[in-house]
Amino acid sequence: SPLTDARSQLSALVFDGFVSRTGLTRLRRVPVYLAGITHRIQKLTEDPGRDRTLQTQIESATARYQNAGGTLPTSPDANPTLTHARWLLEELRISLFAQHLTTAEPVSPQRITKLLSTL
Repeated sequence: SPLTDARSQLSALVFDGFVSRTGLTRLRRVPVYLAGITHRIQKLTEDPGRDRTLQTQIESATARYQNAGGTLPTSPDANPTLTHARWLLEELRISLFAQHLTTAEPVSPQRITKLLSTL
């Protein structure tokens, strides 16, 4: 369900030690990701079918990431490309569920797949 997904997303973003594990550059984006979660939940009742469709894209991209060895939250010693893909998943969520917040870089499921193919 969207609420379960939001809880999972939140727990992958905010956990014991997340400040040091996330790093300063990515930490600046965490409030945007949290605002994206809030926006998604607020909009959920307007079009649950749309949310389900977008959720499918997230699940597919996340599965590709995990199949490439990625974890949520990311491992401290993860390959930098894998770490980049992990944060692209968060940007993808912004692009799908909260476009008004804008992404930090261009993102799409195809871009994530292409990045993962370089591993």
